[in-house]
Amino acid sequence: MKSIIYFLSLETKKYKKNNLVIILLTGFVLLFCSLIFLGKKVFQGAPPPFPSYKIFYEFPTVWDYQGVIGNWLVSFFIGFLVIYSITSEIDFKTMRQSIINGFTRQDYFMSKLIFIIALSLIATIIYTFSTLIIGMFNTEYPDFYLAMDNNHAILRFFVMCMGYSSFAMLVAFLVRRGFLSLLIYIVVMMFLESLLRYPLLLKTEMRAFQFMPLNSIEDLMPNPFYKLGDFFFKETFGESYFLSVNEALISSSLYTFLFIYLSWLLVKKRDL
Repeated sequence: MKSIIYFLSLETKKYKKNNLVIILLTGFVLLFCSLIFLGKKVFQGAPPPFPSYKIFYEFPTVWDYQGVIGNWLVSFFIGFLVIYSITSEIDFKTMRQSIINGFTRQDYFMSKLIFIIALSLIATIIYTFSTLIIGMFNTEYPDFYLAMDNNHAILRFFVMCMGYSSFAMLVAFLVRRGFLSLLIYIVVMMFLESLLRYPLLLKTEMRAFQFMPLNSIEDLMPNPFYKLGDFFFKETFGESYFLSVNEALISSSLYTFLFIYLSWLLVKKRDL
């Protein structure tokens, strides 16, 4: 088994001059650090019950709002990047050539797994530092304890990144075609699981609905605005609309391991 550094350097060499990868990563960073400031334009001077725009930028709530922005950006940019990194190598026979040249299937899979872990770490670092900088400059009396009052936000964000990335990896290895993989990924993310939730919701099977894979991952960084209506949801269904932090962390971690394991089985057993 090669070293982690070897696999990481190999993946970096593959994509460091790839224009699409550079555009995706640049777009991800720029949007992550700027989208939150749209809240000031939208909510400045808005009457109650709308919140003050300052809530977007102050500790500790800035962790939630940057988190939900990251939720959308990671699911699109990082998910797309993972799919592209796998399907492009299948399309151009790079995967087959790597194995002919001495890579084992396990080596190849490990290189992709380390790649998605690295992407998740990079996204988490960007989330952490951008949130700290925004919060420090917009909180009246910032201090360490207030800044870190985030309910394990950094851990939740990393697990969320791994959840979306591992799901994208599974779709890519299963479908093996770039455009079709991306289409299926988007359809499942935005429509299919949501459609499957409604029969459970109508039957008040709340726990089953909440523990569906992508809902579990999404609940790691839920939209703070939805929490405003959570009281009425509890009155109607007797349950919170969201998983608790521990429930979301545990279920998302289990799904991530499942996605990774199924991906490995596909690499191990399917023809090149």
